[in-house]
Amino acid sequence: MNHSNGDAGTSGTCWIRNGGQQTPLQFQNEPLFDAEVKIEDLEKEKQRQLAEAKAARRRQRHKEVVARSRLRHKETAAAIQQQELVLGRELHELLEQTGHSVTLGAEPTVVPLHEGALKQQELHHKYAEQVATQERILLENKELRRRIEDHAKLCDAIEKECVLCEVTADYRGCIKDVERSTS
Repeated sequence: MNHSNGDAGTSGTCWIRNGGQQTPLQFQNEPLFDAEVKIEDLEKEKQRQLAEAKAARRRQRHKEVVARSRLRHKETAAAIQQQELVLGRELHELLEQTGHSVTLGAEPTVVPLHEGALKQQELHHKYAEQVATQERILLENKELRRRIEDHAKLCDAIEKECVLCEVTADYRGCIKDVERSTS
């Protein structure tokens, strides 16, 4: 089939070749063409609506993911602050137990994230001080453990020496008894 006019399907004329001869034919099914166009338009509209629905679902999922992430971040920040508080108390107790001077500062407080960079810097500085103090205590404890181990080794050596002395004294006593009995 060959359309002779430039406007597709609007003229209603079609040319058919039969053995080299062209004869015009009128379209009997112009409403069918309009129905196809309507179907295509409906499909495009459905595709557009589907794309909008998918985009809305993606936006909603993204909002939920962001909300969960923010909630986890807040929970994590609160948990970290609580853990820091507990570690600070434990550090304070350890310092008191080891006889170190304890400089009391203000109890750490939960600071909302929106209070500014200055508060965060102060907290970071306090945290760095705590970490430095903890590292110093860990080094001192390590040295104390090493000294305790050396002391324990010395005590073991002294105890072994005492046992050897007792065994040697008993052995000498046995030898003297044997010498007396043989003489």
